[in-house]
Amino acid sequence: MDDNSEPTLLTLGLHSLVTEDEGKYKVTHSERQWMLYINRVQVQDRGPYMCQINAKTMTSQIGYLDVYGMF
Repeated sequence: MDDNSEPTLLTLGLHSLVTEDEGKYKVTHSERQWMLYINRVQVQDRGPYMCQINAKTMTSQIGYLDVYGMF
């Protein structure tokens, strides 16, 4: 994910919509908590990630993933 890129929908509910890297993204949830897991994190995964819940009132939260690589 690029810092300046448009957001990409990664999952819908518990289903991953990204097929080119099967198993990279996984979503789990409990009663009131949703978790995004990113496997094999790379520098290019750096950037903002947003969780959006479309219910009676839309709610969203943005988190930023920073990744440092070894050069």
